[in-house]
This record gives sequence, C-alpha cells and structure tokens, in this order.
Amino acid sequence: MRSISLLCFLVAGFICDFSEGQLFRRFRQARSYEVIQSTMAPCPTGDCAPAVNYVEALPAVQEVDSDAILVVDDWGRTAARFLVGNSCGSGSLCGFYKDGTLFLTNAHVTGTRPGTEAKIRMVVGGETKEYMGRVVMAAYSDKTLTDWSVVYVEEKIDVVPRYLAKTKPTGSHTTVGSPKCVWPLQRQNITTADVSQNSALWRWRPNSIGGQSGSGVWSLSDGLQYGLLTWSWGGLGAGQQTSEIYRQAKEKSVSGEPRIDGLVELGRNRDVIVENGFYQESGIDELPIWKTEPDDKPAPPSPPKPDCDDLDDTERGLLARLKDRAKERNIDWIMLIQIILQLLEMFKK
Repeated sequence: MRSISLLCFLVAGFICDFSEGQLFRRFRQARSYEVIQSTMAPCPTGDCAPAVNYVEALPAVQEVDSDAILVVDDWGRTAARFLVGNSCGSGSLCGFYKDGTLFLTNAHVTGTRPGTEAKIRMVVGGETKEYMGRVVMAAYSDKTLTDWSVVYVEEKIDVVPRYLAKTKPTGSHTTVGSPKCVWPLQRQNITTADVSQNSALWRWRPNSIGGQSGSGVWSLSDGLQYGLLTWSWGGLGAGQQTSEIYRQAKEKSVSGEPRIDGLVELGRNRDVIVENGFYQESGIDELPIWKTEPDDKPAPPSPPKPDCDDLDDTERGLLARLKDRAKERNIDWIMLIQIILQLLEMFKK
C-alpha cells in the first residue's frame, strides 16, 4: 500500500506541481492574534461625547403586570444575572470555547475593556450557582446601534447552550432576565412592534426595565436567540438583532445605522468603563456562538501527504533525479519511466 500510494503521489505531483517545485514543500498555517484597541478614530476636536462613565440614564420605571410574568421552565436554563461592581444586568449562555463557557450581554453592563471581571449567577441542575467571567470581546458606539459584549468563564458549565441566529427574527419570542436586579430571574413573552431591515433595531411590547439589559430574546419556534435586550424607546422595549451582531463581530467593527433620538440605555452604572470601539482579547479566535448553517460547514480536510522522511538515501536520489527531469523543457519520457520503474522495484523489495 505504501509503494502504490507514493507512486500515485509522484505521478500526480509531476503532472500538477513539479513545474513550480511544490511537491515537497510543507505548509504550516500560522496562528496569530491581534488586540484591537478601537476601530473608531479619536475625537479630532476634543468636544465629542464623553466615552466613559457618563451620568446614569434610567428610563421611567414600568412595573411589569404580574399576569405577564410566566413560568421560567426550560427557557431559563441559559439565562443569568450579571454583576460588575454595582452594575447589574442580564445575559445568556450561548456557546463553549476551548474548555470554557461563553455568554452574551450588553457592553454597558460589563464595560468594553477586555479582562473586566463579571460575577454571573444562574440556575444549573436545579441549584443556584455563581461563576466569575471576564470580557473577551466587546463592541460599543454612542453613534451607532452597537452595544454588546462576550464574557468567558474558564469552566465548561453543564448547560445546553442556545446559539445565536444569523437571520432576522420572525414569529413569537420570549425573554428571561433580572428586571431591577431581582432573583430569581423572570420571564416575559414579547410582541414585536417592528423589526428594522436595514439596522440592528428591533422593538417590542412591553417596555424594558433596568436590569433586563443583556437578556436573550429567543424564538418560541426554534429556541435560537434572535435578539439582545438593550434599550427602551418611546414606551417600547428595544434591542439588537443577533444577525447584526454577527456582522459586526465578523468585520470587527461598530459600523451600522446611526442611533435614534430618544433611545435610552437601561441604567448605565458608573462602575463600568464603556468606550467607543471594537475590542478583543489577544488570543481569542472567532467564537463558536452562532447557529451553524448548511453553507457554513468547513471543507473536508485535504488527504495527508506522504511522509518523505521515511525514504532511504537511494530513494531520495531517485526522487531528486525525477524532480530535475521535471524542470527540463524537453522531457525524456523513456528516462522518466525508467526511474519510476526503479522506484517500484525498490518498494517491492
């Protein structure tokens, strides 16, 4: 089998690659990572909107009708409460990376600086558990509809994740979070008011409440996360579509449609530092938090190349002659066939 495989490799290599000397070149894909400080230009005039710790902007508190609070059931399995200092919000478990767990929440809940620690509380296996995580990716802009962060826990939590969708939301949805920082978490169904086709904006009823920031919004049909609860606007709850978050994460940018007048963040706290730009921890690759589509499947791996280190000196000499012949403009086919026959005879022995 070794001789047949190597012979086929030689002939195919001669026909396809010898003219460029590619046969015995070995390739190794380099892995390199970059810390992206910011994708936005610094303020040229000095009079831009402040990027960090501005005064809390709380919407008028809307009490939730007790009849609208539903039994959490399995919808709460990926929901969590987040604490960063005195900043309280919500989040959702959306995937695993290496030996740890990934959560999605708002940048105005955790801040944008990679490495910022967050205390995460959730119910796992019927018990209340707490974990410490850190921000590994974040994007925020006070000019565009951008406000999200990904938090990493260095432990694989025993929960089946709800992945993020790359498509627009349709149908009915539900959310679980910590309005007013309550525990245990609460669930609400939402009714879509409008879904933008050109931006990240998605609005619904009822209105959002401080502490719900970062809650996942999931489809009642397929269970995927289609939205990230983020704002209050004109008496309606509002959030970002995960399809737009996917685009920004791929582009490593905060580009998008401009913010709309009257859009209010739910309780920005002075304990978190929020800066304009896209940020990513060094060593973090593309994160596996998205629902895999059929077209996303990776190409099958290339067949392994023969290990030429196992050849003896005589075989290497014949191969060298074969490569030299391949470089000649006028190929002596008789000589080429003789060399191949000699190789075959050696392999048989």
